[in-house]
Amino acid sequence: MKKFINSVLFLTKQKDIQRFLGVGLLSNAINFFLYYALVNININLSLSSILGYLSGLVCSYHFGRVWVFGHIFKVTPKKVISFISVYILGSIWMIGTINILVVNFGFDFKLAWLFGAGIAIVNNFLGSKFFVFKIKGV
Repeated sequence: MKKFINSVLFLTKQKDIQRFLGVGLLSNAINFFLYYALVNININLSLSSILGYLSGLVCSYHFGRVWVFGHIFKVTPKKVISFISVYILGSIWMIGTINILVVNFGFDFKLAWLFGAGIAIVNNFLGSKFFVFKIKGV
């Protein structure tokens, strides 16, 4: 257990993770506030999740491309498609988690969103770092 805790602490000291989490907080704040507003005006839960997620996606791509991984990446069709693919997978995990928790287990929609966002964050960091914004030769 101590080794696991030390590993987690080591990871949190990595600049790319710190930056990703900072951008993630901003992106998720944008995501959540739009999601919350839409749910409160009786927009469908899934549509609210999708629109909120897309709003945070724009923020995440920009900062991932120019800052998070310590290198400025050019905008190319391949990078955009790769990024969208990673984040679509993250959104599927998030939307599925939210719906399962709300519909099948009676969770509050805000708490379900937190669980879904956590799963999406892990997916998106790993996909961004090792697939989308990978520095060649490293």
